[in-house]
Amino acid sequence: MPDIRYAKLRAKDPERADPAMPIMRSSRTTLRRLLFPLVVVTLLVLFILAPADLGRRISDLKGPATPKPSSPEPNNAATPAVKNAAADSGKAAVFVEARPLQNMVPVILYFAGILGPTWPIHVYHSDENLGLLNSSAAILQHVERGSIVLHALPTTVHKFNSHDAVSEFLTDPWIWRSLGPAVTHALLFQADSIICGASPLRPENFFEFSFIGAPIAPQYGRGYNGGLSLRHVPTILRTIETFKWAETRMFEDQWFATYIPKLVNPSAPPLPTVEQSKYFSVETIWADKPMGYHQAKRWNSARMSEILEWCPELTLTEAGTLYPK
Repeated sequence: MPDIRYAKLRAKDPERADPAMPIMRSSRTTLRRLLFPLVVVTLLVLFILAPADLGRRISDLKGPATPKPSSPEPNNAATPAVKNAAADSGKAAVFVEARPLQNMVPVILYFAGILGPTWPIHVYHSDENLGLLNSSAAILQHVERGSIVLHALPTTVHKFNSHDAVSEFLTDPWIWRSLGPAVTHALLFQADSIICGASPLRPENFFEFSFIGAPIAPQYGRGYNGGLSLRHVPTILRTIETFKWAETRMFEDQWFATYIPKLVNPSAPPLPTVEQSKYFSVETIWADKPMGYHQAKRWNSARMSEILEWCPELTLTEAGTLYPK
């Protein structure tokens, strides 16, 4: 039978009834004092981190952010395979255009395909046509891989409104040096030029020459047209550094054809004959089944059915030219 007196005593004064009670009460008080700061700190950490984690989860639900199109720097990152292939080749294709031509994107993509990954294409553009490049998913894919490199034209040359403006730009070392020190051969093409897919010839078949393009008929000048041309970059730079274009103000392609043979110590690689150059490209001098064409319709309108049978890709080009008429 329980002790009734003890039960009453415990009800009135628990600490007297149980000597251990003060110690237990003191321990619980100390524990609460220790736990309170820990709980506060934990709540603060959760309060700070929870929004960031929630933001990440929302971002994950939305998917990766879409990068804003822009004009990459010339040394933009590329996949190792493409980057190494381009760096080891010593080759580069060059496309210079300030106008927003509607066929420029198809022509650039065509050349990227027919030349292949060892010919990275350097596109020199203006603010006026950057939107055309950035709106093309195919162009941006090539840019990401490094097979197309976008360069903003200097503001001083945004308007190619005269022969002088074009020639002055192409006889300045800036554009050729911007290709990189490893590039030895540059293929310059325009929106009114094409390489024919059926041709067994490739630009590499003409690497022995300093400069080659469609031969110019004597009544129009001398040398080779630069609209579709292959250039030995070290020779181009030596010519620019040795002679002054401003003293003559000739068309740049005819200027190079005139002054490259004047280089000495060492002499430059040779220039081609008319017979050799007309199979590289046709413009004002005819040849059957050349590697390419420049302004074919302008100079060979009577032969267009024959040309298109050999080179249907020519339909990508248009009558416009980098050089003002």
